[in-house]
Amino acid sequence: MLPVQRGLLVEDKIVGDVEAKVVAICGECPSAANSDAELLALYWLEFDGLSRIVDAERFRQWMRTNATPAESITRARRACRRLLNTSPAVERRRQKMADNHRKFWRLNRNE
Repeated sequence: MLPVQRGLLVEDKIVGDVEAKVVAICGECPSAANSDAELLALYWLEFDGLSRIVDAERFRQWMRTNATPAESITRARRACRRLLNTSPAVERRRQKMADNHRKFWRLNRNE
């Protein structure tokens, strides 16, 4: 467990938004600020519970050396969405999430 996680635990449940968790990880592990693979591995291991089902160090090594970047996969899905028969409800939810994300960063970019 990252030391910062202890402050985010409430009755064994990690609270806080994704951005707060990313900042916490990068504060504890500066290499994660420069490596998406390291950041993803630490986030999934620490906050999504992946460390309960896989060996953390082996997974981090695999992410750094073998894993296709998550952004490449999601970008390809977005590029192919017309071919994938994505549900309109899912597309609306994704659009709303993207709008909220852009709004958050627009409001908080100077902090």
